[in-house]
Amino acid sequence: MHATQTYEQRVTLSVLAQEEHQFRMGLLRPNPDAVSLLTGSVRVLELNLVIAAIQEAMSQLGLETLGQAVAAADRIDNLARTLSRLEVERIMQENAAAMRMERVPTDPNTPLGVNIGHVARAVQSLLLHCPIEEIEAQAGSDPLLAALAHRCRTAFDGLTAFVTRHLDPKHAAIIAAGHAYAEGRVSVSEVAAMLGLTVPDAVALLEEHGFRRTVEALRLTDVERAERLEAIREERIARGGVPLSSTELVNRDVIASQRIEGIDARPWLPRD
Repeated sequence: MHATQTYEQRVTLSVLAQEEHQFRMGLLRPNPDAVSLLTGSVRVLELNLVIAAIQEAMSQLGLETLGQAVAAADRIDNLARTLSRLEVERIMQENAAAMRMERVPTDPNTPLGVNIGHVARAVQSLLLHCPIEEIEAQAGSDPLLAALAHRCRTAFDGLTAFVTRHLDPKHAAIIAAGHAYAEGRVSVSEVAAMLGLTVPDAVALLEEHGFRRTVEALRLTDVERAERLEAIREERIARGGVPLSSTELVNRDVIASQRIEGIDARPWLPRD
């Protein structure tokens, strides 16, 4: 289990503030070494993302005290891993020194004080002072540095999605549907129905807000697999074995490929 310091929000916000300060001071150094800049940026951005994901997980699970959080540690970690797409345990071990800067609460009745708005604003402050394009430019043509720059961008985008979905009230329905989707409780078709969207638009919206599934959430049980196969069979029988139209097949392939390439082709596809 990772450090319990990340559960109590007072401690969390203090760590985020200190990390942001150190990050900004590092950016002000004249002629910073590329390796040091990228390594430090990766550490700060990924730590912020994991902490934000842990706080979001506790909020979603409705946990109120330290004792409840400790008892639900596995559920918190699983959901935080899904939201951040990072290995929570590894990130916390790599940042053990930073987490030890704060007192460790031990009373199980200690209130968590979870307020996602506070965390989102703390993260927003970091993003406002993070020159991500300049950080990426430090990689140049070095493949090792490029890998670090990619991690910076991935974490930056994850933090941006976190701030987006929590600082605008209109995203409440998306958040509820997104968490249910990420945990495997509803399908993307059900999310589309909940939000009144087409399936491709629902997928795009979920990805825009940082909601993705882990491999564990994607796996089907034997019962679920049998139900899917039966549904496919019934759909084929209903259309009398007639193949899907060429437009449907093209749209399906284009949307699938554009998701891999990070391009949104939906505006150029026919809607009827």
